[in-house]
Amino acid sequence: MNSSTLEMMKSQENEIRAKEIATQSMMKPHFLYNNLANISVMAEENMNQEIISLTENLCDYLRYTSTGGELRVTIRDEFLYTQKYLACMNVRYRDRLTCTFSLDEQIADIKIPKLSIQPIIENSLKYAFMKKPPWRISICGFFEETDGKWYIRIKDNGCGFAEGEITRLTELMRSIRDSKDIACLKIGGMGLQNVYLRLLLQYGACAVLILENNPEGGACITIGGKIND
Repeated sequence: MNSSTLEMMKSQENEIRAKEIATQSMMKPHFLYNNLANISVMAEENMNQEIISLTENLCDYLRYTSTGGELRVTIRDEFLYTQKYLACMNVRYRDRLTCTFSLDEQIADIKIPKLSIQPIIENSLKYAFMKKPPWRISICGFFEETDGKWYIRIKDNGCGFAEGEITRLTELMRSIRDSKDIACLKIGGMGLQNVYLRLLLQYGACAVLILENNPEGGACITIGGKIND
Protein backbone atom coordinates (compact mmCIF):
# COMPACT_ATOMS: atom_id res chain seq x y z
CA MET A 1 0.00 0.00 0.00
CA ASN A 2 1.55 3.31 -1.07
CA SER A 3 1.96 6.38 1.12
CA SER A 4 -0.77 8.41 -0.58
CA THR A 5 -3.32 5.65 0.07
CA LEU A 6 -2.25 5.45 3.73
CA GLU A 7 -2.54 9.21 4.08
CA MET A 8 -6.02 9.16 2.56
CA MET A 9 -7.14 6.41 4.95
CA LYS A 10 -5.68 8.28 7.90
CA SER A 11 -7.47 11.45 6.83
CA GLN A 12 -10.78 9.59 6.58
CA GLU A 13 -10.26 8.08 10.04
CA ASN A 14 -9.53 11.51 11.49
CA GLU A 15 -12.61 12.97 9.82
CA ILE A 16 -14.83 10.26 11.27
CA ARG A 17 -13.30 10.68 14.72
CA ALA A 18 -13.69 14.46 14.54
CA LYS A 19 -17.36 14.09 13.64
CA GLU A 20 -17.94 11.60 16.45
CA ILE A 21 -16.27 13.88 18.99
CA ALA A 22 -18.17 16.94 17.76
CA THR A 23 -21.56 15.25 17.80
CA GLN A 24 -20.98 13.56 21.15
CA SER A 25 -19.94 16.87 22.73
CA MET A 26 -23.31 18.34 21.83
CA MET A 27 -24.98 16.04 24.34
CA LYS A 28 -23.44 17.46 27.52
CA PRO A 29 -24.69 21.03 28.17
CA HIS A 30 -28.43 20.38 27.99
CA PHE A 31 -28.35 17.54 30.51
CA LEU A 32 -26.13 19.48 32.90
CA TYR A 33 -28.24 22.65 32.78
CA ASN A 34 -31.44 20.71 33.49
CA ASN A 35 -29.99 18.98 36.53
CA LEU A 36 -28.51 22.16 37.97
CA ALA A 37 -31.97 23.67 37.66
CA ASN A 38 -33.40 20.64 39.50
CA ILE A 39 -30.89 21.09 42.34
CA SER A 40 -31.84 24.75 42.63
CA VAL A 41 -35.55 23.93 42.92
CA MET A 42 -34.94 21.18 45.49
CA ALA A 43 -32.72 23.47 47.56
CA GLU A 44 -35.57 25.99 47.78
CA GLU A 45 -37.80 23.16 49.03
CA ASN A 46 -35.20 21.94 51.60
CA MET A 47 -34.97 18.50 49.96
CA ASN A 48 -31.52 17.80 51.44
CA GLN A 49 -31.42 14.00 51.19
CA GLU A 50 -32.80 14.14 47.67
CA ILE A 51 -30.08 16.63 46.70
CA ILE A 52 -27.42 14.24 48.02
CA SER A 53 -28.84 11.37 45.96
CA LEU A 54 -29.14 13.53 42.87
CA THR A 55 -25.60 14.90 43.07
CA GLU A 56 -24.14 11.40 43.57
CA ASN A 57 -25.88 10.10 40.46
CA LEU A 58 -25.08 13.27 38.56
CA CYS A 59 -21.38 12.99 39.43
CA ASP A 60 -21.32 9.35 38.31
CA TYR A 61 -23.02 10.24 35.05
CA LEU A 62 -20.78 13.22 34.29
CA ARG A 63 -17.71 11.12 35.06
CA TYR A 64 -18.98 8.60 32.52
CA THR A 65 -19.51 11.21 29.83
CA SER A 66 -16.23 13.06 30.35
CA THR A 67 -13.53 10.54 31.24
CA GLY A 68 -11.14 9.00 28.75
CA GLY A 69 -11.23 9.09 24.97
CA GLU A 70 -13.73 6.28 24.54
CA LEU A 71 -16.34 7.24 21.98
CA ARG A 72 -17.97 3.81 22.05
CA VAL A 73 -19.11 1.92 25.12
CA THR A 74 -20.92 -1.33 25.84
CA ILE A 75 -24.68 -1.42 25.78
CA ARG A 76 -24.42 -2.68 29.37
CA ASP A 77 -22.72 0.58 30.38
CA GLU A 78 -25.21 2.67 28.41
CA PHE A 79 -28.02 1.00 30.33
CA LEU A 80 -26.26 1.47 33.67
CA TYR A 81 -25.66 5.18 33.20
CA THR A 82 -29.06 5.75 31.67
CA GLN A 83 -30.42 4.35 34.93
CA LYS A 84 -28.31 6.91 36.82
CA TYR A 85 -29.70 9.66 34.58
CA LEU A 86 -33.25 8.53 35.29
CA ALA A 87 -32.46 8.23 38.99
CA CYS A 88 -31.73 11.96 38.86
CA MET A 89 -35.16 12.53 37.35
CA ASN A 90 -36.87 10.24 39.89
CA VAL A 91 -35.53 12.26 42.82
CA ARG A 92 -37.86 15.06 41.82
CA TYR A 93 -40.75 13.20 40.18
CA ARG A 94 -40.82 10.13 42.47
CA ASP A 95 -43.75 7.77 41.86
CA ARG A 96 -45.09 9.95 39.07
CA LEU A 97 -42.33 8.55 36.83
CA THR A 98 -41.83 4.80 36.33
CA CYS A 99 -38.93 3.41 34.29
CA THR A 100 -38.33 -0.22 33.38
CA PHE A 101 -35.21 -1.78 31.86
CA SER A 102 -34.72 -5.08 30.05
CA LEU A 103 -31.43 -6.12 28.42
CA ASP A 104 -30.65 -9.33 26.52
CA GLU A 105 -27.23 -10.51 27.75
CA GLN A 106 -26.46 -11.57 24.18
CA ILE A 107 -25.97 -7.92 23.19
CA ALA A 108 -24.81 -6.48 26.53
CA ASP A 109 -21.13 -6.23 25.55
CA ILE A 110 -21.64 -4.81 22.05
CA LYS A 111 -20.11 -1.35 21.71
CA ILE A 112 -22.23 1.55 20.50
CA PRO A 113 -21.71 5.35 20.44
CA LYS A 114 -21.61 6.75 23.95
CA LEU A 115 -24.80 8.63 24.90
CA SER A 116 -27.02 6.92 22.35
CA ILE A 117 -29.92 6.34 24.76
CA GLN A 118 -30.08 9.40 27.03
CA PRO A 119 -31.03 11.95 24.31
CA ILE A 120 -33.97 9.74 23.29
CA ILE A 121 -35.04 9.37 26.93
CA GLU A 122 -34.85 13.14 27.30
CA ASN A 123 -37.20 13.55 24.33
CA SER A 124 -39.56 10.97 25.81
CA LEU A 125 -39.68 12.83 29.10
CA LYS A 126 -40.31 16.13 27.35
CA TYR A 127 -43.37 14.86 25.54
CA ALA A 128 -44.60 12.49 28.26
CA PHE A 129 -44.67 15.42 30.68
CA MET A 130 -47.20 17.16 28.44
CA LYS A 131 -49.75 14.69 29.84
CA LYS A 132 -50.83 14.20 33.42
CA PRO A 133 -48.92 11.54 35.41
CA PRO A 134 -48.24 8.73 35.86
CA TRP A 135 -45.46 8.83 33.25
CA ARG A 136 -43.96 5.56 32.05
CA ILE A 137 -40.83 4.83 30.04
CA SER A 138 -39.51 1.39 29.08
CA ILE A 139 -36.07 0.62 27.65
CA CYS A 140 -35.55 -2.80 26.09
CA GLY A 141 -32.38 -4.13 24.45
CA PHE A 142 -32.62 -7.30 22.36
CA PHE A 143 -31.14 -9.29 19.47
CA GLU A 144 -33.13 -10.09 16.35
CA GLU A 145 -31.96 -13.34 14.73
CA THR A 146 -33.76 -12.71 11.44
CA ASP A 147 -31.50 -9.80 10.48
CA GLY A 148 -28.54 -10.28 12.85
CA LYS A 149 -29.00 -6.86 14.47
CA TRP A 150 -29.12 -5.54 18.01
CA TYR A 151 -31.95 -3.19 18.89
CA ILE A 152 -32.74 -0.81 21.73
CA ARG A 153 -36.41 0.19 21.93
CA ILE A 154 -37.57 3.15 24.02
CA LYS A 155 -41.31 3.49 24.59
CA ASP A 156 -43.27 6.10 26.54
CA ASN A 157 -46.90 6.87 27.35
CA GLY A 158 -46.72 10.51 26.25
CA CYS A 159 -48.53 12.30 23.44
CA GLY A 160 -46.79 10.43 20.63
CA PHE A 161 -45.72 11.97 17.36
CA ALA A 162 -48.03 14.58 15.82
CA GLU A 163 -49.58 13.91 12.44
CA GLY A 164 -46.94 14.31 9.73
CA GLU A 165 -44.07 14.49 12.23
CA ILE A 166 -42.84 10.96 11.58
CA THR A 167 -42.72 11.67 7.84
CA ARG A 168 -40.83 14.93 8.39
CA LEU A 169 -38.31 13.33 10.74
CA THR A 170 -37.84 10.34 8.44
CA GLU A 171 -36.99 12.69 5.57
CA LEU A 172 -34.56 14.52 7.82
CA MET A 173 -32.86 11.26 8.78
CA ARG A 174 -32.59 10.32 5.12
CA SER A 175 -30.85 13.63 4.43
CA ILE A 176 -28.40 13.00 7.29
CA ARG A 177 -27.77 9.46 6.01
CA ASP A 178 -26.94 10.75 2.53
CA SER A 179 -24.59 13.52 3.67
CA LYS A 180 -23.28 12.41 7.10
CA ASP A 181 -22.83 16.16 7.57
CA ILE A 182 -22.70 17.71 11.06
CA ALA A 183 -23.19 21.25 9.72
CA CYS A 184 -26.94 21.08 10.43
CA LEU A 185 -26.35 20.27 14.10
CA LYS A 186 -25.73 22.65 16.96
CA ILE A 187 -25.19 22.69 20.71
CA GLY A 188 -28.50 21.88 22.36
CA GLY A 189 -29.84 20.72 19.02
CA MET A 190 -32.17 17.86 18.30
CA GLY A 191 -31.08 14.65 20.03
CA LEU A 192 -32.47 12.25 17.42
CA GLN A 193 -30.34 13.79 14.66
CA ASN A 194 -27.27 13.50 16.82
CA VAL A 195 -27.86 9.87 17.75
CA TYR A 196 -28.60 8.83 14.18
CA LEU A 197 -25.52 10.52 12.73
CA ARG A 198 -23.24 8.77 15.20
CA LEU A 199 -24.88 5.41 14.46
CA LEU A 200 -24.26 6.05 10.77
CA LEU A 201 -20.61 6.80 11.41
CA GLN A 202 -20.24 3.40 13.09
CA TYR A 203 -22.66 1.18 11.17
CA GLY A 204 -23.16 2.86 7.80
CA ALA A 205 -26.17 1.57 5.88
CA CYS A 206 -26.89 -0.95 8.66
CA ALA A 207 -27.70 1.80 11.18
CA VAL A 208 -31.31 1.79 12.38
CA LEU A 209 -33.54 4.54 13.74
CA ILE A 210 -37.28 3.84 13.57
CA LEU A 211 -39.99 6.25 14.72
CA GLU A 212 -43.48 4.97 15.57
CA ASN A 213 -46.56 5.70 17.63
CA ASN A 214 -47.70 3.02 20.05
CA PRO A 215 -51.20 1.64 19.40
CA GLU A 216 -52.02 2.32 23.05
CA GLY A 217 -50.63 5.86 22.87
CA GLY A 218 -47.20 7.40 23.24
CA ALA A 219 -44.08 7.18 21.11
CA CYS A 220 -41.71 4.35 20.30
CA ILE A 221 -38.15 4.93 19.05
CA THR A 222 -35.91 2.02 18.05
CA ILE A 223 -32.18 2.24 17.30
CA GLY A 224 -29.94 -0.59 16.16
CA GLY A 225 -27.05 -1.93 14.12
CA LYS A 226 -25.33 -5.13 12.96
CA ILE A 227 -24.29 -7.29 15.88
CA ASN A 228 -21.01 -8.32 14.25
CA ASP A 229 -19.80 -4.75 13.51
